Amino acid sequence: MRYPGEVWYLPREARDEGDTKGRRHVLLTPCREAGDEATLAYASTQATDARRGGAHVRIDPARTRYGAAGLTGFNRPTFVYPCRLISAVSEDMDRMVGRLIDEMAEVRSALADALGLRTGTCDGSGAAAGSWRGRVVRVTDGVAEEAGFLYGVVVTEPRYSRRRRYQLLIPLLNEDEFEHDALDVRVADPAVALLGAEWTTALIATRLIQTAFHKHEINAWTELVVSETIMTEIDDALRSLFAL
Repeated sequence: MRYPGEVWYLPREARDEGDTKGRRHVLLTPCREAGDEATLAYASTQATDARRGGAHVRIDPARTRYGAAGLTGFNRPTFVYPCRLISAVSEDMDRMVGRLIDEMAEVRSALADALGLRTGTCDGSGAAAGSWRGRVVRVTDGVAEEAGFLYGVVVTEPRYSRRRRYQLLIPLLNEDEFEHDALDVRVADPAVALLGAEWTTALIATRLIQTAFHKHEINAWTELVVSETIMTEIDDALRSLFAL
């Protein structure tokens, strides 16, 4: 088994819009060593998204009680960004280079902030009003080909969502074509038919949550926004997935 806090290298992304380098990521969900899906948080020495309001934790290995031994997997101050999540299969996790221990409570707190739990949707009257949270968007063909989905529900916390930087998306899948998972949220709504003539029920595939760069990887927005009731179900599923 692989466990939250482990620091793994992931290979470069294949699509044109993707990251061109293999980079360190922090594992956020437990997974088997083969044939399993995992969610990881992006890590970078650059403070770009921290300055722009993205949820983050700064890890200085020299200031951890075990960093001197090189056990964190980082060799200089690094930002862990729960506002930028990657969904990966076990086989794509190249090699483990370290592990965060004491810092994981802070990482989980930042993750809860990044997800905007209980802030509602863009159509509501709460904190998410006017953001993109809860809206169904369409990704570019490059993302769709690599990730296996065309539509996703935005779950980014409202303030960062409005900046149109990196949006956290949960894939929206045709129930007739995919195996149901315990954390999926089912949407049986006539409006779902707008996504495809054959759709009757959609699955909001919580375990496949990932990030799309708004400017280059989101192709269009739809008029569909999930209801506040569905958004609450999504939030509950995210809490379960990440043990928040």
